[in-house]
Amino acid sequence: IVKVNLLDKNDSPPQFSQSRYTAVVPENSPIGTLVATVSATDPDLGPSSVVQYDFSNPSQINGLYKITKETGEISTNGILTGKGRKEPYVISVRALDNGDPQQFMDTELYITVGDVSRNDGVPKFLKPEPGQIAEVPEEASVGTAVFQADAMDPDDPNTANGKLVYSFPDDGTIVQKLFQIDPNSGLITTKVPLDREEREEYTLILEARDLGNPVQQTSRLLTVVVKDVDDHPPQFERQRNSVPLMMEVEEEMPINMKIGEVIAIDKDIGRNAVIDYAIIYGNDDGVFGISRDDQNRGIITLDKRLDREMSGLHTLTIKCFEPTDRINKISKMPYNKLKLDEIQVKVHVRDKDDNNPTFVERNLTRGVRVNAAIYTEIGKVHADDADAEADVINYHLENVTFHRPKTGMKRDLGESGFLVDPSTGVIQTNQSYGKYADGFFDVVVKATNSPDPTKADFAFLKIFVLQDTDLMKFVFDKNPVNVAKEMKEFKKDIEGAFAQPLTLNVYDNEFYSKVDGSLDFGRTSSCFQVLNQEDVVDLDNVQNLFNSKKN
Repeated sequence: IVKVNLLDKNDSPPQFSQSRYTAVVPENSPIGTLVATVSATDPDLGPSSVVQYDFSNPSQINGLYKITKETGEISTNGILTGKGRKEPYVISVRALDNGDPQQFMDTELYITVGDVSRNDGVPKFLKPEPGQIAEVPEEASVGTAVFQADAMDPDDPNTANGKLVYSFPDDGTIVQKLFQIDPNSGLITTKVPLDREEREEYTLILEARDLGNPVQQTSRLLTVVVKDVDDHPPQFERQRNSVPLMMEVEEEMPINMKIGEVIAIDKDIGRNAVIDYAIIYGNDDGVFGISRDDQNRGIITLDKRLDREMSGLHTLTIKCFEPTDRINKISKMPYNKLKLDEIQVKVHVRDKDDNNPTFVERNLTRGVRVNAAIYTEIGKVHADDADAEADVINYHLENVTFHRPKTGMKRDLGESGFLVDPSTGVIQTNQSYGKYADGFFDVVVKATNSPDPTKADFAFLKIFVLQDTDLMKFVFDKNPVNVAKEMKEFKKDIEGAFAQPLTLNVYDNEFYSKVDGSLDFGRTSSCFQVLNQEDVVDLDNVQNLFNSKKN
């Protein structure tokens, strides 16, 4: 006897107990409600006979149902409200064995969702999402699309219960004057051009309702932001007849120091509100500069040395403009008060005591006769202070030294020997000078207008003691006033004509006295000496100098 054992092969797929299944479930059923149980068997042996269940096409169920893989029980997994309809929903169910290769069989489950209420499906907005923001450019033309709203209703869209209509609530706000929404498509558009500078943000209430009975509806907020368009030029906030902006600064401030600021306004926002500035008039020397800071202000700075003595007032014209318009806006033109993108700034420079008194002439030569009366005026020194607000200059006799070259004598007289008027700088005699014949004085006069001893200047006078026998006389055919004007040039020409380095000292410019003692008011006589270094050249040698053909 031969026994033959036939080995099983997984050649049979599972077989459902029914060719198709049907079920009815109310739309108000809670999650987990059993809808139906499918059952299949597999004639194969061993693991190949074990059957599991699943959905063939999960997209059909939209997460509304679930299946137990071991038992085939199908139950609700979501809310069915609004899903009720006469036509059944068809779901494909698959039975699979555990064989190799795996075998399967599909069947269909027809589920009828019972409509408990006539209109129980509530609309739901898909767009906008909560907190979503829409944007629209300002001044956009009428009819510009703002946002596409979208809502859904769980009821059949082919019925009144599932047909949706979009609208804004009639709440009396300005929204309905500015925006409109298409009731069928949900497209929101503008009804008028919007001005961001008037209002930059709107909150719209969107409503979606069905046409069922009773009506079901929902609402959603949408924020609409009006995007800025560069439609406002920068301007200064001033009247057309406003006075200039006044600033004050001390001279000799450090370079790059801030002097002041100007502020222009641009009603745009963001990049469109950035403002640049330029000084277009009154700054030919480039003393001042201007730049924009991070707060959109024009910061005026000092670019070069500021000297009150050069100019005490600077009148600047400053222009504001958009950075992209710099080339077109910085042409040099005088201030136009009618243009609000210009402003005039007057910078007053405060004086600083940064200049010392300075003598007009520091080295002078004068003469005094031995028999001159007391208080005879010898000459006058004068100093200036370039500071605009300088104090009055005072003159002081600092030191007097007498020299007699023939004997080599030198005597320091201190502050005596002459008088100096502290206010006028006039130098006068205060004694007789007979004992000082054949000599000269070195006189130092100090000019000051500050307690600071370093802020002073000194004039150095050489005053010769004159005897008539030591003097010669020039006679000019001009009056003393005109002679005095030309004396410096005359002296220079005479000294230049000498064949050797000599100094010509001219002491008097007086009306010429005739032989009969009368004065000739059209002529001038001037006494003079010629010096070789510090020694007086005697009259005979002076005569020879003027007669020499070399001279």
